[in-house]
Amino acid sequence: MDDSIKLDRIIQCLRQGSIVTIVGGGASGLSLSGALSEKYGNKIRIRVIEAQKEVLPGWDPTIIKRVKKILEKNKNTEIVRGKPIIE
Repeated sequence: MDDSIKLDRIIQCLRQGSIVTIVGGGASGLSLSGALSEKYGNKIRIRVIEAQKEVLPGWDPTIIKRVKKILEKNKNTEIVRGKPIIE
C-alpha cells in the first residue's frame, strides 16, 4: 500500500485537535507539514521540531525568511527550533 494512503488512513482515525509531530525542519519536513496543513488543517495540529536554531539549515537566509513568513500564517502549525530529539 502506498505510504500516502497509509498516512491518510491514520490521520482519519485521529481525534479532532490531535498533534502530528514531524522531526526535522529541512525541506522534506517543511514540505510534509505544508501538505498536511493544507489537507487536514481543520482536523489536526502540526508540530515541526528542528534541532538547529533555524529551519532549512544551510539554505540562503532570504529563502529561510520567506518560508518562515509562510509558516507563520499557518495557525495550526508550530515550529520548534533548537531542540534536538534525544533518544
